[in-house]
Amino acid sequence: MSFFTIRHLKYNVVVISWCEVLSAMESEELRLMKRSQKITTKNVDYLDGNTSGQQPIQSAKRFRRIRNSTFLKLVLITLPALLAAVFFAEIAIRFLGLAPGIHAIRANSPQSAYKTSDNPILAYELKENYRDDSPDYFDRLPRTNSHGQRDRERKWAKPTGVQRIVVLGDSVTVGDGIRDLNDTIPRQLEQSLTDTNIEVLNLGVAGYCTASEVELLRTKGLKYAPDLVVVIFVENDYQHADIFVKVEQGEHAKRAMPKRPAVIDQLFVNSHLFRSASLITNFYGYRDQFQPARLQEIRNLKGFDNNVQEGLVTLNGLADEHGFKMMIAIWPAFTDSEILDRPVFRDVPDKIVVEKIADDVGIPTFRLSAYFAQHYRTMRSQLQGRCPTPRDAYTLDGMHPNTKGAKIASDALASILTLHPDLVTSDVIINGTQPTPDSLR
Repeated sequence: MSFFTIRHLKYNVVVISWCEVLSAMESEELRLMKRSQKITTKNVDYLDGNTSGQQPIQSAKRFRRIRNSTFLKLVLITLPALLAAVFFAEIAIRFLGLAPGIHAIRANSPQSAYKTSDNPILAYELKENYRDDSPDYFDRLPRTNSHGQRDRERKWAKPTGVQRIVVLGDSVTVGDGIRDLNDTIPRQLEQSLTDTNIEVLNLGVAGYCTASEVELLRTKGLKYAPDLVVVIFVENDYQHADIFVKVEQGEHAKRAMPKRPAVIDQLFVNSHLFRSASLITNFYGYRDQFQPARLQEIRNLKGFDNNVQEGLVTLNGLADEHGFKMMIAIWPAFTDSEILDRPVFRDVPDKIVVEKIADDVGIPTFRLSAYFAQHYRTMRSQLQGRCPTPRDAYTLDGMHPNTKGAKIASDALASILTLHPDLVTSDVIINGTQPTPDSLR
């Protein structure tokens, strides 16, 4: 109730303020008219040839013409109504959650966990030894280790007999929105493996595309001598890693989308109404940037860089050169009614686009959706249908996992490692993981 009361109060204040403006204009007109009448009685001024007394009369007439102007009246009537309409639309879209969530990475801010990078493919990366006592768990994380990762402290040199799994990804992997480091997907996976000779390292960076993730592996991850590289692929990985990063970008990050003024990006970040309208109208290419399915439709157009294929080809080459194994875990989309894998090919709806690209390169892929779907069916059966939607059950916003979603993903990865012992050379014993879906046995 107070929410609507506040809105009406603000609207009333706007109306009253404009009424006060009109009242003030009328008072000023009357004052000038009275003053002009007094001055016109002083004929001596006119006899002496002094016409300065005419100025108030002219001012009053000009003021009356302005006040009676149709255009001015239209502005005074429509402007507050327009402002009120925009205000209410902004509040309504925020309240109903119609605009997709977005988080700006301000890599040139001293408060941000991110810093600019000289590498044009990366554009930015996490700071080393970052600490924040008041994190927002997106741009400002609680802490990073000495190597610039949201992970426990690691050593570059791999201890003898230890198997290392490096997990690449974006905000899903780094754990945006997850408060406890131990609740992120890589940390839960490491904790679920009772084989203490396996380490799972988190090399996730929010906003990275596939090419950027593989570039981070090349420049940093290879120092850990990984035995297995896991790429957690999210549907927005088709877009480049230049989303609202307040830094000068390299050519790699500039190729796909039109250049936008900084004020437009600020409006897109801060206004839900502007964001929704921009996505609907594709203003400055926002719809192309934020809808992966649309990106796939235009990926063959001149100037568009298919960074997924580029990144996976590079990953395959690094694997051959350095002798590690690799796999792609496909992160699903969560709606109020479904757990989906997308985007798919129109002519082959059962085939996800990234699966086709990975097959062509020779990298195995695994869908996590089957594990989530099985868990959701079990939960609905136990709760007799009275359970949260897939979106609310496993994510914070339809994409980023909550603690439960991260747990199911880590259990799924552990099950995949069990089913495919060729991915790791040591025996993997799993603590309390969920059963493998029948479709994957």
